Amino acid sequence: MTSKRETILIVIFVVLVFITGFFVFRTYSFGKDLMDRQRSNERRIVRLEEELDIVALKKKNAVTTDCATTLTETEQVEMELWETYENTSYDYVFQYPQSWSLTDTNLDNIKLEDKEANLNMQFRSGPAVKITYQGTKLKSSEDILVACQKAKKSTYEGIEDSRLIAVTFQKNNTPFVVMIAFDYLGASLSSDIIEAFDLILKSIQFK
Repeated sequence: MTSKRETILIVIFVVLVFITGFFVFRTYSFGKDLMDRQRSNERRIVRLEEELDIVALKKKNAVTTDCATTLTETEQVEMELWETYENTSYDYVFQYPQSWSLTDTNLDNIKLEDKEANLNMQFRSGPAVKITYQGTKLKSSEDILVACQKAKKSTYEGIEDSRLIAVTFQKNNTPFVVMIAFDYLGASLSSDIIEAFDLILKSIQFK
């Protein structure tokens, strides 16, 4: 009788050990599966972040490339004989027609003129950008790009058919104003002056 009871107890013990071992194994397997899934998700996240970084870099390079070459081949040929001015204080360069002359090389306010066309141009930087437009009337205003920076181009009319075009923008938190003043001497000549000014704006580059 005792032997039978011992046998039953042994069987029950074995069954309990088996059941306990089964649940321990299932718990271990389930936990290991969760860890494997977590590691797999982490690897996927890393790959996605790398892909996003690559896309962002390509987008940045594309914008820089598009903005860096704003002059067409025809315009470059037209400007082959133009002079080049370099400002060592504000680290920019631009080109201007060979018939124009520098009259003031103050690094804060570069001045050029063409006596025959009766025009003068200024490239103001930093503290020199504070100017007033008294005696003029705003004719038009538009958003443009100058040296890959957002700029505002405003055209004013003054007394006795005078014209003033001012372009304002910022680069590295430094304000700049590029402006040209001339007398309106007919649509053809004025158009040539404006086209030359637009080419100057396109030629501006910062180092």
